[in-house]
Amino acid sequence: MKKSISICFIALITVLSTNAQQSKNTTISVGAEIGLPSGDLSTGWNTGLGASAKAAFSTSLDVDITASAGYISYAGKSILGTSLPSWNTIPIKAGVRYKVGGSAFNIEPQVGYTFGSISGISSSNASGLTWAICAGYFFTSKIDFGIRYESFKTSGANSSANLIGLRLGYTF
Repeated sequence: MKKSISICFIALITVLSTNAQQSKNTTISVGAEIGLPSGDLSTGWNTGLGASAKAAFSTSLDVDITASAGYISYAGKSILGTSLPSWNTIPIKAGVRYKVGGSAFNIEPQVGYTFGSISGISSSNASGLTWAICAGYFFTSKIDFGIRYESFKTSGANSSANLIGLRLGYTF
């Protein structure tokens, strides 16, 4: 499963990179991710660290269609002397980024699916439909920062995973 997801992720980045090179209206960015768990997620896992890639397809001066994929790993907490295994996620989302009044500030609702698994547990399925609302700021045409609230209901358990995400990105 992880191998298939990794191959799909690499293929997605390759296709998006090729399209970005052929079109001046498409940009690719890579970024460092931090996930701050809340809700059910915070009871068993600590802050998550990872990376992501995002393609933005400009439709007008103020609107971009986005596609993003990433990998974030959350270290397990120690509960009653037992350390929980890490929880690894691969969120894949699409969104619409609105540049507020043509400024460097933007808002981006996103929807998608997060593939999740718990290390060492082959039958774990902590995956589910995902939604997020993001706010971002472009410091330059190459450097951006975003903060988001993200939530998904896991299909393998009757719980939800919520987080505050932080992303520092570099655009090619």
